[in-house]
Order: sequence, then C-alpha cells, then structure tokens
Amino acid sequence: MRIEQLTFTRFLAAFFVVVFHYGRNVYPFNVEVLKPVLLRGNLGVSYFFVLSGFVLILAYYERGNFFGVQQFYINRIARLLPTVYLALFLYIFYETILIGNKIQLDEFVINFLFIQSWFPSLALSLNSPAWSLSVEFLFYLVFPFLLKMLYYKLSLKKIFLVITIIWVISLVILTVILNTGIYKSPPAAIHNFTFYFPLMHINAFLIGTISAVFFLKIKDSFKSKTYQVIIISFIIFLCIYFQPKAINLHNGVLAPLFGLFLILLGSCKGKITKVFKSKFLIYLGRISFAFYILQSPIWRFFNYFTKSIEMTSNERFLFFVLTLTVISFLVYEIIEKPLNIKIRMLYYKNRQNIENANT
Repeated sequence: MRIEQLTFTRFLAAFFVVVFHYGRNVYPFNVEVLKPVLLRGNLGVSYFFVLSGFVLILAYYERGNFFGVQQFYINRIARLLPTVYLALFLYIFYETILIGNKIQLDEFVINFLFIQSWFPSLALSLNSPAWSLSVEFLFYLVFPFLLKMLYYKLSLKKIFLVITIIWVISLVILTVILNTGIYKSPPAAIHNFTFYFPLMHINAFLIGTISAVFFLKIKDSFKSKTYQVIIISFIIFLCIYFQPKAINLHNGVLAPLFGLFLILLGSCKGKITKVFKSKFLIYLGRISFAFYILQSPIWRFFNYFTKSIEMTSNERFLFFVLTLTVISFLVYEIIEKPLNIKIRMLYYKNRQNIENANT
C-alpha cells in the first residue's frame, strides 16, 4: 500500500537537513525568527526513522504469511545500495584524488558494511550523512522478525504498551546522559554514542510502525481534514521552536507527534493532499534519497569547482541546492531506478532457476 501524499514529505525532511548543514547562515534561513527551528534541522533524520517504520508496515503488514524475508532484504538492498555506494566512492574520490588525503581502511570497511554508527568514534567517518543509513540498516534487519514475532502475535494494546515502554526508557537514558557529567561535547565518543548509536533511535522507528498499524485499522472509517494536518504541523513547529534546554528532541522525543502527523496526512482527502499528490512534488520525494545521501560529496565537489567564481553566500547555497537537485534527478533516473529493477530481476531469475532445478 502506497500513500502518495507522504512521498513529498521525504524531500521536505531532506531539504531541512541540507539547510541545517549548509544553509543556516543564508537568507531567509538566517532570519532570527527561524533560527531556533533551523538549528534543529537534524530532526529531519528523526522524521525519516518514523516514516521508515510507517511505510514498511504499509507495504508488508497485510501480507501475513505471504511475507518473504529474503525478498524483503533483496528489495532493501536494491533500493539503497547503488546510491549509497555511489555517494561513498564520490566522497573517497574527492578526498584521495582531488585533495590528496588518505582514507583509513577501517573507515572504508565499516562504511561499506553499513555499520559505522555502531562505532561511536567513527560514526561520522567519510560520508557523514550515511550514519543514518547505518541506523536504518538495523531497522531493516529486525523488521521481519518484529513483524512475525510482535505484530502478528500480540494485540494492538500490548504492542502499544511495549513500544511506549521502549520509548520512555530510551528518552530517560538520553536525558540522563545529557544532564549529567557523563556527556561531553563533540567530537567526544559519548556524543556520537548519544546521537548516532542505532539503539538510541529504534524508538522512533517503532513508533512509526505502530502508527501505521493504527492507520490501517482506521483508514476505512476515519478521514482527517486539512486543518487537522495544519494544526499538528503547527504543534510540531512550536515544540521545536520552544525546546526546553534540558530536553534534546533529536532521539525520538517528537516521534509520537510525527506518527500522528503521518496518520492525519495519510487519512486526509483535502486540499493539502491534492497539492502533495502533484506529480512534481511526488517526483521530488522520489529523488529525495539521492538528494540526502549525496549532499556531502556534492557540496565538496561544488565548492572545489566553483572556488574561483565570485558568489555571495546566498547565491552559493542556491546554486548548490539546484546542482544537488539536478544530480539527484540524474542519479535516480540513470543509477538508482534502473539498478533497483535489475537487482530485483536477477534475484527473481535466480530464484526461479533454483525452483526449476528442484522440480
């Protein structure tokens, strides 16, 4: 099951992260009233984790016994690996060939295997935004077992209770670390553990899954209104804007609100749905993965090849975003989509050959 109006929100979250990394000091993002929000642009990643759990449930929950674990893993590999490896090798090419820096073997290996976030001191090594894909990798590994051992066996109330307990425990751990002498500022390993370690984010993924199950239960009897989507969006904005100093929103604090937002937007048939379901915005959502994962290497290449061109910071960021968008479009059309199809076809062909050999 696919809900197209959710697709564009992926691009909005990715753009929010890009602004957080490279555009906080350019107009209009440097306007004082926007700074409290943009300084927390990394929340776009937390939204990704909730959305990931949500869309996986929509895609696989109702398959029941027809859910294939091997097929699920192949689909994830086909979806992610081509673009992630492209970004990794672009980053390595820039560092080694253009700049002349050396790449440590351990950094390459853990990034190649999607396990960098498990090693706090190396979580942001090489293509730093890929740390979140390392976290997603854990989600994908556990999802089939989560589905079969939790969602197909327990009642919705019991699942809700389990996930709520996990969410509360993870936030207590986060708060304790940040408000005691344990925490140290980056690049300390405890900082990377707190904000990038996979188990610190599984609460957001789990809330995304339970939100999707609830959505599937009510989708035929409940239709939200545009004003309800706007209200929950405004509440999220206020929570980000007035974040208390003692609480950090990065590790799933807002996950329940993100889950509610997805339920309301997914259930909405109003004007906002018509806008978000426009072909152009849906397409931006589809190229958002390349837009997100390529941001770091493309930023480096962009600055390297435009360093002799005089531009204001506003112009530089604008042209960078346009460049990143065009390259994301090309990567999606030339690499991501074709290889996705090819990898899946190879899997089905090999599976068919095996089945034929056994008959």
